Amino acid sequence: MDKKKLVEFIVAAVADFARKKQIPVKDAFLYLHAYKGMTYLCEFYEVGHTLPPAMTAEAWSEICRRNGGMLP
Repeated sequence: MDKKKLVEFIVAAVADFARKKQIPVKDAFLYLHAYKGMTYLCEFYEVGHTLPPAMTAEAWSEICRRNGGMLP
């Protein structure tokens, strides 16, 4: 796995998640980290980076909800 591409993908995906949820990027990162969304993204990067951003945001939302997250 190319670490640079992983980091670029994470930065873009967190920004997109923040925009969709209408929260600051820092809060999006902290939320995703706290409720295992970042773990999911890193573990499934090889598949996730091929999906449209909307699907990534929806998958993250579901993972975080399953781990106690409360964002809609």
